[in-house]
Amino acid sequence: MTYASEVLADTPAGYWKLNEASGSLADSSGSGLTLTLGGGSPVYGVAGPVTGDNAVNFNTTAWFTRANVGAAVGQLAVEFWIKPTVAPSAYGVPCYNGNGIGNGWMFVYASAPPALGLGIYPQGSGSTLVLPALTVNVWTHVVVSRDADGQQRGYYNGAAVAGPSAWSNYTAPTNFFRLGDSAGQQKFQLAHVAYYAHPLSAARAAAHYGAAAPPATPVDPPGISTASSRPPAYR
Repeated sequence: MTYASEVLADTPAGYWKLNEASGSLADSSGSGLTLTLGGGSPVYGVAGPVTGDNAVNFNTTAWFTRANVGAAVGQLAVEFWIKPTVAPSAYGVPCYNGNGIGNGWMFVYASAPPALGLGIYPQGSGSTLVLPALTVNVWTHVVVSRDADGQQRGYYNGAAVAGPSAWSNYTAPTNFFRLGDSAGQQKFQLAHVAYYAHPLSAARAAAHYGAAAPPATPVDPPGISTASSRPPAYR
């Protein structure tokens, strides 16, 4: 299966490939949740992590927006590919869904410590899942899932990297969903952003990543060129 077909097999509520050459970002989920350019000058058409698709470079203050993508207050998942183009000097917000006054969820890429975090914010309180630092100029596939057991888990490139940790519910957002950072404090590229109104399992996170990652090619030791010449235990 292709990467897109793996994503669509899990029925995302919204799915934006960021493969456009200009203008708005189409929703490939079938939900019609188009994202319009809210401001700034993103660079379209940069090389992306999925073969045949491009990405958008948020190298300045730039963001895409629409009304919120859902009022899920329990189980959900968020997925995207991200490539920081510089080390974080403050913080940036690749993805946000909320009302702007303390309710909703938000990914924050921060400098102290250098890490990607998902914050869940009921007004006045919240919970955060801290994921490892991202590697500059390297694409990373990110999945965070709020699972049926009340725990949140994070995955990089199909492998578990954070959690489980308790994730509090939050007041349903009533304002907007946004990709990109209106403050322009962090520079990154984004591709294939998906939002699900249900969890993604570890197996599905790995399957999505595996559909985009090239298969590993075995390398024979010097002087050995065929698999049949290897010892039986290594065939």
